[in-house]
Amino acid sequence: MPERKTIAAYLEAVQGQIRWKRARPLLVRELERHLEDQRDDFLKEGKAPDEAERLAVEDMGDPVTVGTELDRVHRPRPQWGLLGLTIVLAAVGVFLRVLFRRPYFRQDLVLMRALASLGLGTAAMLGMYFFDVSRLVRHARAVYIGTLAMTVLLRAVLYPTYYNALMSALYPLVYALWLYSFRGKGWKGFVLVILGGVPLAVSCEVIPSMSSLSVLLLSGLQNISKSYYEAASIDGASKITQFFKITLPMVSPTLFVVMIMRLMSAVKVYDLIYMMVEDTNPAVTSVQSLMYLFYRESFVAGSRGMGSAIVIWTVLLIGLVTIIQFRGQKKWVNYDV
Repeated sequence: MPERKTIAAYLEAVQGQIRWKRARPLLVRELERHLEDQRDDFLKEGKAPDEAERLAVEDMGDPVTVGTELDRVHRPRPQWGLLGLTIVLAAVGVFLRVLFRRPYFRQDLVLMRALASLGLGTAAMLGMYFFDVSRLVRHARAVYIGTLAMTVLLRAVLYPTYYNALMSALYPLVYALWLYSFRGKGWKGFVLVILGGVPLAVSCEVIPSMSSLSVLLLSGLQNISKSYYEAASIDGASKITQFFKITLPMVSPTLFVVMIMRLMSAVKVYDLIYMMVEDTNPAVTSVQSLMYLFYRESFVAGSRGMGSAIVIWTVLLIGLVTIIQFRGQKKWVNYDV
């Protein structure tokens, strides 16, 4: 093997043996300081600069051996015992959850869901353990903005239930990165952290129903004749006046339909509650909707009569509110200007 006679060549050889890239610059810098100190000592003894550098390198030893030893000492080692214990405890928790769960008419589905949750959770844990999270932290704001942009594309290709499940899984991670990116920013960072949660909440709740409502509203706007606006402009009406006197009244029939649809969607909401609140959570009775109550009574508790009663009352409630809206539309819904 050729002899390394310069500090730069020696450091290059050592660096080639260190596999952990994050530790490599720190170790090489520390080793370079040590070699320079040794070279300075030889210079004080009256050695020539080239000879002093050569002696400093020779005293340090073989660069491959030194680099291999530094790699062995500083390379991260997985804590297999801790990981194994975590997985075992999670498996025990899944077993107890299935064992003490209330009787369900499809017990095999309960077991499949529990095993799927254990598998996905274990895969996510191992992925985050071996993945260098600091890379995400360095680009936290880019991840946040990219996630918001991705929600529009995902909503176009995913079924709403799967979209909600994916966003519910991404929300904590993305918001945690956003929160970390504003550490040490004072009150300004505190306000931005709070405001940063709003777009994520909108992407989870509003976007799934936005596409169909947007189509309805756009179709309503397209049906407004431009002649109304031309006549209003000739009479000297401002844009604000045109909005309240022409646009809003003409689009009110579409808004009326949208309100009825949103009411029905609000009463029938089920998937978000099912994904985000466990049925063993004591707060479930405070957040459950009528459809989630129907699911618990019919499929969890096995009370089909109570489930049928809930459905009937849901239909009556929607019908009652719809009748009130149809009666009230005479005062605010306009079919002509």
